[in-house]
Amino acid sequence: MFLGIIIPIKAKQVSRDWNITCHSLEATLASLYNQADHDFVVVIAGHDVPDFLEKNKPSNIEFCRVNFPSPERVDGLFNPQDLINDKNLKIISALKEINKYSPEYVFQLDSDDLLHKDFVKLLKMKGSFDFLTIDGGYILFESCQRYIITNELNQYCGSSVVIKSSHLNFPNSVDIEFRLEVPWTKHRHMNIHNFYKGTPSFKFLRTPDRLVSYVVASGDNFSDRWRNSFFKKLRWKVKPYLFGKRIDRIFRNNFGLL
Repeated sequence: MFLGIIIPIKAKQVSRDWNITCHSLEATLASLYNQADHDFVVVIAGHDVPDFLEKNKPSNIEFCRVNFPSPERVDGLFNPQDLINDKNLKIISALKEINKYSPEYVFQLDSDDLLHKDFVKLLKMKGSFDFLTIDGGYILFESCQRYIITNELNQYCGSSVVIKSSHLNFPNSVDIEFRLEVPWTKHRHMNIHNFYKGTPSFKFLRTPDRLVSYVVASGDNFSDRWRNSFFKKLRWKVKPYLFGKRIDRIFRNNFGLL
């Protein structure tokens, strides 16, 4: 197996809108079904299985149901650290499960981001590498169906790092303390490279290929909490109209949105 993809998904009780969470995951998986090269396996880790997955799930997609307690919203709020720990535990759970498929590389994909149809194909064309950062991509404003091109995807999006599996520690059990052993859970996405900083003869690659579409303002993004003022919300609302482009048929075809 060339690529193992791990996807953590929020629990129903912590989602602002479970229907949006399910719709986002369904779009993410559609971008995977749309791949030109299907030499990959996916493990989704979560508390609740979306209905569409119960009905129709391809053989290379596995749902790993977790059994640790979910964070709770109190009066519509939650402790952000609890949600971060929940995501980290799900990444660890998926990493443990995906090890049985012996993937050559591992990629952590957020449950609302989209992959270009040539994602797997182009990764193979890169040849052997130890660590790859995806710099090229798009910021997709789903609510207004517009996108902005970016050359700094890894500064915004967690779905931007591919690591050779031989450089990963795979857990034997699910424990929050293991987060320090996993690049995606020890560092924020823009600093993951620090996990391997100073490793001798390590082959780091950066690709400008626009392989990932980072979906924002879907209505259930964790990052929405940073836009906590009228000015920040207004700027975010206006940004795609000032700097973005309207989604066209080519974009939809490339990211499985047709």
